[in-house]
Amino acid sequence: MNGMNSARKKLALVALVKKNRNFLQPPANGNLPQALNEIKAKLERIDLALSEMKEPAKEINISQQQTRTLKFPQVPVDSDAAESVKVL
Repeated sequence: MNGMNSARKKLALVALVKKNRNFLQPPANGNLPQALNEIKAKLERIDLALSEMKEPAKEINISQQQTRTLKFPQVPVDSDAAESVKVL
């Protein structure tokens, strides 16, 4: 379900950018301060959308982490250790 939300957020962000892809062009009427304020508002919305997409890093507690132990057959420590390995 989290993947679906992430995909929806990405699609919404792409749609927002496509809708406003010409937002860096200066206005034809020459009202530059208003255009800069609009650009700032649009960039803030994009920044907000990106920050919502970030997921906090999950801390791994090593003491709670499950560990697996590998069990190997016990080989007797004798002079014929090579023979016991051949038998296995």
